[in-house]
Amino acid sequence: MTLTAAEIKTLVGVPETVLPPEVAAALPADTPGPPWRVRMSGLLWRHRPTAGAATAVPTPLERRRRGITNVGFVRYSETPVGAYDEVMGAPVTVRGGLLGRTCVPLIAVDSIPSVHAGRAHWALPKVMAAFAWEPDDSVRVDGDGWWLSARVVQRGLSIPIFGRSTQAQVRPDGRVGSVPVTMRGRGRVVTVDVAVDPNASFASWLLPGRHRGILLTAATMRVGAPRWRQQ
Repeated sequence: MTLTAAEIKTLVGVPETVLPPEVAAALPADTPGPPWRVRMSGLLWRHRPTAGAATAVPTPLERRRRGITNVGFVRYSETPVGAYDEVMGAPVTVRGGLLGRTCVPLIAVDSIPSVHAGRAHWALPKVMAAFAWEPDDSVRVDGDGWWLSARVVQRGLSIPIFGRSTQAQVRPDGRVGSVPVTMRGRGRVVTVDVAVDPNASFASWLLPGRHRGILLTAATMRVGAPRWRQQ
């Protein structure tokens, strides 16, 4: 069930994802819906959640006792709305199912159609940002008054990647959507040096410093349709 135009505009995750009026005015009337099958590469990492991670999870979702913080920069080479770059952050695993679910309150892209698609079809609070990728596998994103950067400082083994997860997003009316996500491809184990805007709201749960991660060299991902229900 696609979000209404009003819901698309009012959907907010972390404070940095408030949709500016000029971006809202530029959104297309429609974009291709799920499922999406995409090709991608990127730089992903994770760390243990901070005490402040739970505050970034929207009501009515609840933090799982044992969880993880997931963050990543992604380059989509093929999607239903064309190629684009993305940064996303999931502060902590939330309750649901046997293994818990991920919730993404921080997400930004450099594509207006992707902003609409993420908000309309999955309640992902996408906003616009600018990305700078360097040949040494370092990347920086600059949003509206915030920034985040990461660079690979050590490379390890090349490994196959396969993942299956469930994402949980919350509509403005409080309904929760469960979204099946599968990914397969290849990547390299790396150490990532992360720098975080200290004035950003997400600095309370997205930790700077060195973390273990994956340099995703090539992968395919399928994002299914959400099942919406009242929590």
